[in-house]
Amino acid sequence: SDVGPYSSTISWTDGSGDGRIVIVGLKDHAYPVDGEDYADGGHVYGQGDAVDALSYVVFDGNASSSVAVQGLGESTKYNIQIVEYVVDGGKKYYGRAAFASSSFTTGRAASYPVQWTEITGAEADPQTGTLTKSGANGWNSGAVSAQRLQAGEDGWVEVHIEQTNKARYIGLSTDNPNNNYRSMNYAIMLTASRSCRVSENGMNRGFFGTYAAGDRMAIARQGNTILYKRNDEVFYVSTTPGTGELMADASLYQ
Repeated sequence: SDVGPYSSTISWTDGSGDGRIVIVGLKDHAYPVDGEDYADGGHVYGQGDAVDALSYVVFDGNASSSVAVQGLGESTKYNIQIVEYVVDGGKKYYGRAAFASSSFTTGRAASYPVQWTEITGAEADPQTGTLTKSGANGWNSGAVSAQRLQAGEDGWVEVHIEQTNKARYIGLSTDNPNNNYRSMNYAIMLTASRSCRVSENGMNRGFFGTYAAGDRMAIARQGNTILYKRNDEVFYVSTTPGTGELMADASLYQ
């Protein structure tokens, strides 16, 4: 309930345990370890103890049946797990009592069309942010955004899919030495056969299913972490932190 772009209030009905932890993360399931005591980090996502990669404890105890979680990224799906525990011999044992799971998607803050600059072999519509190739096929067309994410600033670039038969890359970069995708720091490739690939500085990070007309594909920075999302759901997390200034970057084949 009460979900905003950067926060959400989570409520539950207490079970029969001595207490409970609430885990919020990007994975479907994260399993606490019996005997471990997890700090909740003041109910701020990413500040509590990690149960798994990008899954953090945001509440521990029995003094409340709700928690207001801060520090979330906008327009992102998060998974919730509420795990009851019993205390035995001064240690917490999870899973001996109730377990519940759910999810929510944070709201969307204000967004603006990309204002493209350094345009080569393409035409840009400043009203919609649409970039259309105007030259012959090849990785010789592209542009970068006039807007910048400053170092340490959260933000994202998103493309709304209309065509599924053209190859192109969209992503975030620190600079723009050329229009080739190999110079893009963090990028999603949308192939002409509707497959989706992640590429970082020309290195293939893997294929991640297909895309369809109407989908929204995004690359976002949350803290120093780069997230790749399809329709608000994270499908890949970069292992390379993004700490400096970033700009939207596009490379078009056709």
